[in-house]
Amino acid sequence: MKAYNETWVENLANKFSFIEWFKKGLISQAELEKCNEEVEEDFYDPNWFIKIGLFLFTGIAISFSSGIFLALLGVGSDNITMGVFLVIFSVLAVIVLEHFIKRNKLYRSGIDNALLYSAIGFLFTGILSFFNFDLIDYLYPLLFLVMLIPALIRYADPLVSFGAFVSVFFFIFLFSNTFSWGKTLLPFIMMTLSAAAYFISKAQKKFIYYADAQFVIETMAMAVFYLSGNYFVVREANALLNNQSPSVEIPFSVIFWIFTFLVPFIYLYLGARKKQRNAIIMGLLGIGFSVFTYRSYYSVMPIEWALTLGGALLIGVSVFCIKYFKTPKFNLSSESEELGKLQKLETILVAQAFQTKTSDDTFKFGGGDAGGAGADGKY
Repeated sequence: MKAYNETWVENLANKFSFIEWFKKGLISQAELEKCNEEVEEDFYDPNWFIKIGLFLFTGIAISFSSGIFLALLGVGSDNITMGVFLVIFSVLAVIVLEHFIKRNKLYRSGIDNALLYSAIGFLFTGILSFFNFDLIDYLYPLLFLVMLIPALIRYADPLVSFGAFVSVFFFIFLFSNTFSWGKTLLPFIMMTLSAAAYFISKAQKKFIYYADAQFVIETMAMAVFYLSGNYFVVREANALLNNQSPSVEIPFSVIFWIFTFLVPFIYLYLGARKKQRNAIIMGLLGIGFSVFTYRSYYSVMPIEWALTLGGALLIGVSVFCIKYFKTPKFNLSSESEELGKLQKLETILVAQAFQTKTSDDTFKFGGGDAGGAGADGKY
C-alpha cells in the first residue's frame, strides 16, 4: 500500500533528529555516529537545489515528450482519442515512478515528485477529455479528490494532501451555492468541516510516514476555520455571491467581528500551551489579518502611517521575543526543538548506553606436558 520503505522513512526522520541533538550538545560526535549506524536507510535524498533542478528537468522532459507525441499523432482535435492517450501517459508515469522508487531508492528527490504530479495531471485531464471538459462545476473538485486520495495513501506527499484538502472544501463551496440556504449557511458549514478535519487528523495515530501530510491538513484546517468566520471574508463573499456592489452589512455581524479578533488569540494560547508552532504562526497571521479587516471598514489613520507603524511594531516584538525566549521560559523557546518528537530515539540511546561489551577470554589451557593436562597427547 505504501510506495516508500516505511522503516527507512522513520530512520531518515530519526537521523535528522540525531543531528539536532548533536547541534544542541546533547550527544557527542561518537554517539552521533553510533546512533546513525543503528538506523539504516539508503534513500537517494539530495539537497534542495538538486531536488529543484531534478524536478524541473523531469517536468520539462515529460511535458516535451508527451506534447511531441500527441502533436505527431494529430489527436488534438479529438477529445476521446486524446483522453485515451493521456490516461496511457498517466499509467506509464506511475510505472516509471514505481520503478525508480524501488530500483533507485528515491524519496522526494524531485524526480518522483514530478512523475507523481504528472501522472495525476494526465489522468485528470484525460478523464475530463472523455466528457469534453463539460461537467457541473462541483464535479471538477470531486473528481480531482477521488484521484488524489489513493495517491495520498500510497505516497503521503504533502502537496497531494494540500490538493486533497482544497478539493474537499472547493467541492463543499460550489455544492452549497446550488441551494439558497447553502449561501446563507456557508460560513458555518465551512467552519464546522474545517474543525472536524482538524480534530479527526489530531485523533489519528501519528505515523511518521504521514506526518507531513497530517501537518499540512491541520494547518490548512486552522486557516480555513478562521477565514470562514472572518468578517471581511464573509461580507465580501456574501456580496460576490449575491451580485452586490458595494458590499452591505451582513446579519449577525457582531458575532463575526468577535470571531475575527478572538480566534487568533485562541490559536496563540493553544500553540503556546501545546507547543504547536503552526498554531502560533496562524495566530500571528490571524492578528494581522484581523487588523486589516478592521482597517478595511474603519479608517483610523492614513494607510502609509498604519503600515509603517505596524511593521515597526511587529519587528520590535519579533526581536524582543527572539531574545527573551533565547533561554526557555514558560516552556517556550525561540530555538528549534526536535526533542521528544520520535518515540524510538530514547530507546536507541538507552540501548547504546547499556550495551555490554564482550570480555576477552584470557584463560588458556596448556598445550601439553603436566601443565597442559595432555591437550596435545603428552603428559
